[in-house]
Amino acid sequence: MSAQVPMSTVLKHRFTQDSQAKFGKNIPSIETVSLGNDTKHGTAFKTLTTNNRKRTLPVLTVKLLKIMESTLEEVWPLLLTEAAYIDSDDLYTRALSNLDTSFFERFHDKVLLPVKVHLSTYTLVKEQRRRQLALGIKDPVFPHQKRWKDSIKLFNTAFGFESARPLGPLVELVGPIIPKSTCSRLTQDLDNFLFCHQRVAYIAFGQHATTNEAELTVLLAGLLETYEMGDIDGMIWSTRGLDGIIPSVIVTRSNATYDIHQLLNQEKPSDIAFIQWAPQTAILQHPSTILFVTHAGAGSLYEGLQAGKRLVFYPFFGDQPRNTQLAEKFGLGLAVDYKGTRNDATQVIQRVARDEDGFFQSSVNRFQALVQIKSQSGTIHGANLVE
Repeated sequence: MSAQVPMSTVLKHRFTQDSQAKFGKNIPSIETVSLGNDTKHGTAFKTLTTNNRKRTLPVLTVKLLKIMESTLEEVWPLLLTEAAYIDSDDLYTRALSNLDTSFFERFHDKVLLPVKVHLSTYTLVKEQRRRQLALGIKDPVFPHQKRWKDSIKLFNTAFGFESARPLGPLVELVGPIIPKSTCSRLTQDLDNFLFCHQRVAYIAFGQHATTNEAELTVLLAGLLETYEMGDIDGMIWSTRGLDGIIPSVIVTRSNATYDIHQLLNQEKPSDIAFIQWAPQTAILQHPSTILFVTHAGAGSLYEGLQAGKRLVFYPFFGDQPRNTQLAEKFGLGLAVDYKGTRNDATQVIQRVARDEDGFFQSSVNRFQALVQIKSQSGTIHGANLVE
């Protein structure tokens, strides 16, 4: 029988950026170690973010790879070791599978892009390794998969939420994890706002949104034009993490002008409420909220589904683009193209808000039941595995 290892000796250090270090202060068993300010490794992070959000390859890359394709086709089987049609690499791929991707797209994602990412993240990885050694962590391994290849992996998901793939005996699905109780309560102003509206869109992008003013302008204009058409009658936007990049003025196709900065500072919003912090669960659970515009992070995605809300996706990085592709495939909503036009954004938001044939809501209702059922036992199962 193996001896039990105290959790405090396992969860010892947390590496993060300066802006996120404060979140570790209330966890005394974990020492928070900063890797520097948010802009120190901005180039590396931007590389990862841009790749994940991009739907198409650069024109020059496409031309180059087309020239190389005929020669490289013969060595293609040697470049991939994954099962056919399954792409499990969130970092280097844009598609759920390689079923509908061309050879040169796959070659770019599997061969050229990893080199680019390695070069752009080398300094960050080297710095993290130096700090780990200084803290007494022996022989830190990168990539991380090598370090935990013989450990049990707990995933915050369930069968039905992911694309099909073979799973080894060390993989356990313990999600979706949803808090059984929450301290989230509506403020009096938000309660009054939702009471006075019937078709509200709630917009929130978590703590790590990586966008810019031009992209936000497209999304915000799409929302305002959907509002003008009556498909939504109100908006609540959690602006956390968006300081300095929210456009000052939006002019819609109807020639209506919106002073966004004035709306940001108003004390008693009429139809559009911008707030720094939002009680997300309470807003989503309210019957007046019909639409959730989200970055598609797993936690937000599950909360939106638990509340039975139709979804509009605006992903940034990490698991968010892949979550978006899956959710679109399952009929839970549609994504706004961050490089698209205002008209495109309006059409997407309008289509989900109207849901004229009930397709999106029907799909959401099925997954709402799945979230509610699976979330009852997932955390208990996960805790048992850890013990």
